[in-house]
Amino acid sequence: MSKYRQMADFLLNCENLLLTAHHDPDADCIGSMLGLYHVAQGAKHGWTMVLEDKIPANLQYLPGSENIICPADIVAQPQHVLFLDCGEVSRVSRGWLNAYLNLPFYCIDHHVSNSFSGVLSLLEQNASSTGEIVAAMCDAAEIALNIEAATSLYTAIVSDTGCFRYENTTPRALEIAAKLLRQGVDMEKARVQLFESRSAAGMVMLQIAFRNMCFTAQDRICYSFVSYADAKAVQATASDLNNIANYTLLRAGVKIGVLFEEYEHSVAVSLRSRQGLRMDKLAQSLGGGGHIRAAGCLIEGNLDAVLPQVLDKALAMILEEQ
Repeated sequence: MSKYRQMADFLLNCENLLLTAHHDPDADCIGSMLGLYHVAQGAKHGWTMVLEDKIPANLQYLPGSENIICPADIVAQPQHVLFLDCGEVSRVSRGWLNAYLNLPFYCIDHHVSNSFSGVLSLLEQNASSTGEIVAAMCDAAEIALNIEAATSLYTAIVSDTGCFRYENTTPRALEIAAKLLRQGVDMEKARVQLFESRSAAGMVMLQIAFRNMCFTAQDRICYSFVSYADAKAVQATASDLNNIANYTLLRAGVKIGVLFEEYEHSVAVSLRSRQGLRMDKLAQSLGGGGHIRAAGCLIEGNLDAVLPQVLDKALAMILEEQ
């Protein structure tokens, strides 16, 4: 039996499953979670969807998102735990998951840095998104998708492929997206919600990031930063900084782009690169992880301490390439 069918059989017959995903949830982890929930009729089987951080406002249009709860609201005792779009407890929980570590764990993910260890997993590093893996599993297991599942999974794929612009846009990703569109997905709504619905605070963050843009290493590294004070002044949240890191690669000749987001006691670092430079490796050296071209980490400290530490490692990677 293929792993797709193994996972599908488990999910379709699973009672009291806890589905969860990484901090600062994005369209892929939320879309793949909701897609599975709709496909397997999770509500009828006592499934609980849990995220530690709030769902970004632009993703609250996804059908069923109102059923995703925070850890403090868990009522039912789960019998199994499924990780989506990540594979490590530390990426999911700042402590709440400790109460469930004795349960069997499962995982569906596409991150190259995934180090999951559990009962069963679908780990496909060449997949564009976790949503693509979920859709492929449903196709292999001949599971019909309703419009709610199709909308959720299409959103996941569109988001992680940058609206089908990134190099992870494979023929399979496009074929699956086409199948989902045939279910009646509103592609215009998905595009607008994902790429054209920045909040007022998000627009200020974008302005500040452009203002603070700097270049080094003979213009091969572009970096920018948003201070804790700047974000606090407009009550910006982590979701208001979504996708800003991508702008660090706009200038011709830039090989590595870095965005520093300062919080009260730590700095979130988003890493982007052109072909040939492994951001997952750079992130791992800083305690994080992610994809080959897009990765990140969270480092304790302030901008003054973290920024030079990261830039030194980025410069070393540039020099190694020469």
